[in-house]
Amino acid sequence: MVTLWAVSIPISGLNVLNKVAVLHILNGTKAPAGSDPQHINALLMLFLDMHRYGIILAQIFWGLGFFLWEFSFSNHAICPGLSGSC
Repeated sequence: MVTLWAVSIPISGLNVLNKVAVLHILNGTKAPAGSDPQHINALLMLFLDMHRYGIILAQIFWGLGFFLWEFSFSNHAICPGLSGSC
């Protein structure tokens, strides 16, 4: 459970780099010189799509971790009703 969360945190952190790359390209500081707008737009969409897939990947690990956390609480003998499952 903690391992799944520990995996999702670096994924979320590295996923921010995709947004930073988009901001640098839009700002014009890291755009290749002499590129036409179609290539720049394609590069922007690549980084935005990578960001979207990174969020989905992190959500999978977070969801699996919370599922295991819920499962461990629902099987606990002292407080089975705390998590909302009867």
